[in-house]
Amino acid sequence: MQCTGVGVPPRLAKPDLHLTDYEKATPPISGRYWLMFAGGKRDIIVKHWDYGRYQEVADALIAKGVHVVQSGADRTGHLHASLENVTSVVGWGGVRELIWQIYHSEGVIGPVTCATHMAAAFDKPCVVIAGGREEPWWAAYTNEYNAFGPAAPVVVEHRFLHTVGQLDCCKDIGCWKRQVVPDGEVDHNCLNIIERPIDVQQQPRCMDMITVDDVINGVMSYYEEGILPAVAANPEEPRLVVPNAKRQTHKHKVIGDVYIPS
Repeated sequence: MQCTGVGVPPRLAKPDLHLTDYEKATPPISGRYWLMFAGGKRDIIVKHWDYGRYQEVADALIAKGVHVVQSGADRTGHLHASLENVTSVVGWGGVRELIWQIYHSEGVIGPVTCATHMAAAFDKPCVVIAGGREEPWWAAYTNEYNAFGPAAPVVVEHRFLHTVGQLDCCKDIGCWKRQVVPDGEVDHNCLNIIERPIDVQQQPRCMDMITVDDVINGVMSYYEEGILPAVAANPEEPRLVVPNAKRQTHKHKVIGDVYIPS
């Protein structure tokens, strides 16, 4: 508007993404599932929730009959904990395949990332583990803050788990820091981390305040409120049924509880 003088008011409070008829009709993964992103980009480690807690969430949801599929990029610059007892499609395909996975999922669990925006595009449930880095009125797909102006209301609101207003470092707005501790390259480092041994994943205090129960309750709320159909008595375990997309692979190693790229 500043350049053209033409006002273009938002009409929908979500991105606009499109799939082919084949992609809409053909799930790449069988069964009902939630996509979990247990990690993210290495240049913004502040967004990474405790990897062990992702495992606890997955285990608890599976016990409730809610299956989890782990997704995410598997290449240099990305870091995802290797979860057990879940179907993994980490590294399978590219952005197009990621959109495809989300379209056929029941919902998304993870940090503030492109997957949360993709979930919003398809009116999917989403539990966002945000901590104190980004303000909910900036990043959350909810109707609480009138952030979308004249656009139509959000159809399926996300459960945006944040701590803005609860700590001095994010008292009024998000901190927008990038790293937990200095890495020699980026100096936007968290000033409020919990005390952990050096060989264990370091965690911002704001992220540590988000509990396993917070995430589980967020997921289950969509069933309890009738947004998603009830969990099946004997749900089918998800599996990748369209395996022909290029799989991007990257070697990695585990040191203690810390998952890092080689």
